[in-house]
Amino acid sequence: GYSFATLKYSYALTNFIGWGPDTDGSDYLDLSLNPEIHDGCILKLHVGHQRVKNYNNGLANYTDWKVGVTKDYGVVVGALAVVGTDADKSTSGYNFGGKGYLGDTKLVLTLTKNF
Repeated sequence: GYSFATLKYSYALTNFIGWGPDTDGSDYLDLSLNPEIHDGCILKLHVGHQRVKNYNNGLANYTDWKVGVTKDYGVVVGALAVVGTDADKSTSGYNFGGKGYLGDTKLVLTLTKNF
C-alpha cells in the first residue's frame, strides 16, 4: 500500500471447502483506492479478480467492484456504495444451493458505531 492506494494478492494454499479437490492454488488480486475527496468524505473504489483453479472450466472466476463514499460523523460512520460482480449465475458456488445468487449489483447503506 501507498498513500490512499492498496494492491493485495491472496493465494489459496488449500482447497476451497465444498468446491471439490484441486482448487488449491486459486488466487485473488485486489486494488483499492480510498482518497479523501472533501472534508472527511472518503471515496471508496475497489476492483478485484478471483481465479478458482480447476473448477468448472473457469466459470467460477469473477471480477468484483465497489464505488462508494464514507463519512465519519463522530457518533457514527455512514457509508453508501454500489457493489457488484460479473460472477456467472450458472455457477452453483455463487447460488448457495439455489437459495439466492450473490453476484447481482446492489446498493448498500451502512451505519457503524464503534464502542
